[in-house]
Amino acid sequence: MAKEIIYERIYRDIKNDIKEGILKPGDRVKSEIELAEEYGVSRITSKKAMELLANEHLVTRTRGKGSFVESGAKDIISKNEESKGIGTYIKSDVDTNVIGVLFDTFGEDFGSELLRAIERECHRRNIQMVFRCTYGSIAEEDAAIERFLEIGAKGMLILCAQGENYNNTIVRLALDEYPIVLVDRPMKGIPIPCVKTDNYKAAEELTNAIIKKKHTNICFVTHSSLDTPTISERYAGFTDAILENKKTTGLFEQMKTYQIAEENMYIDNLITDEAVEILERHPDCTAYLTAEYRIGVLLDKAARDLGRKIDIATFDSISPFYDDRHEFMYVTQDEKQMGEVAVSTLVDSIQGKKSHGTIHIPYRVVDIAEK
Repeated sequence: MAKEIIYERIYRDIKNDIKEGILKPGDRVKSEIELAEEYGVSRITSKKAMELLANEHLVTRTRGKGSFVESGAKDIISKNEESKGIGTYIKSDVDTNVIGVLFDTFGEDFGSELLRAIERECHRRNIQMVFRCTYGSIAEEDAAIERFLEIGAKGMLILCAQGENYNNTIVRLALDEYPIVLVDRPMKGIPIPCVKTDNYKAAEELTNAIIKKKHTNICFVTHSSLDTPTISERYAGFTDAILENKKTTGLFEQMKTYQIAEENMYIDNLITDEAVEILERHPDCTAYLTAEYRIGVLLDKAARDLGRKIDIATFDSISPFYDDRHEFMYVTQDEKQMGEVAVSTLVDSIQGKKSHGTIHIPYRVVDIAEK
C-alpha cells in the first residue's frame, strides 16, 4: 500500500470525524493554522487537506470566518463508500496520475534532453506531467509549487534555482513527507533524493585530462557562488586534482555580471566583455575549466578577439547542428538515464518505498581533439 501523505492523513481524520458525528453539520473545522500546529506541518499541507474536503463538498470555506461542515456531508461520505468501496477517500479528479516537473532553466547544452527523457518516461508510465520553468526566480518556484499542489500533483521533480539559500517551501514539503525528487542539484543536508552526476569525480577527471596536455596554469571559472552545491562539487574536484599535481597551479574566477537569464539562453547573445577582462588578468593561463558550456563559449570568443590560444574544458556541450564553432573537452552527462531514473524514483516515493538518497548517473569525458 502506498504511504499516506500527511495532508491525506489530515483529510482522512477530519472526514472520519464527520462520518462518526464528532463534527456535525454547521460545526466549525479547525483552521489551517491550528491544523498545521496540531500535526506539526506547514500551512501549505493543511491548506491542501482543506481543499480536498471542500472539493468533495464536505465543508464550506468562507474567507475571514473559517471552514464549516456542510449539511449533507455525512450522506455524501456514505454514498461514496457504497459506490467506490471503503478505503477510497480522495476524489477521482484529485487522485489522477499527475506529477509536477519544475526546472530552473534548460537549453541546448543541458536540460533539453533531460526534459525530453522525463516526458517520454511519464508517457510510458501513463503519468500526466505538468511542466513549469522559473528562470532562476524563487518567487516563480514557489508559485509553480503552489499550482502543482492545487491541481493535486502526487509528487514533483525539481531542478532547483541555483543560489546560496534553499527554497524554504521545498524544505517544508520534504519535512512533511511530500514526494519530491531533485534532479541535477542536491540540497545538502536536506533528506530529499537527488538524481545527478557525480560532479566531484567528473571535475577531477576532467582536470587531470587537462593536466595531461602539459598545462601548468589552469583557471576555474564559474557564474554561481561556490556555496551552490553543484558548483562546490565541481570546484572541489578541480582543486583536489591540482593539489595532486604539484607542477600545476590552479586559479579561480567568478563572473559576477554573467547571468543565465532568458536573453542569454542562446550562444549568439553572449557578450564577452568580462571574459576578455579575465583573460587579460591571467596572461600566463593556457587552460580554463568552466562550470558550464556557455562560459566556455565566452572565453573562447574572447581568446579569439585577443589572438590567444587557450584550451577549454567544460561540462556538457551543444550538438554541431546548433554550434560547430567551439571544440572543447567536456563532461557529457547522461540526461536520458537521469530523466528515466528521476521518474522511477519519484514513483517509488509516491508509493511509499524507501528513498535511495543520492543516485549518481554515469558520465563520460570527451576530448574533441582525439576524435
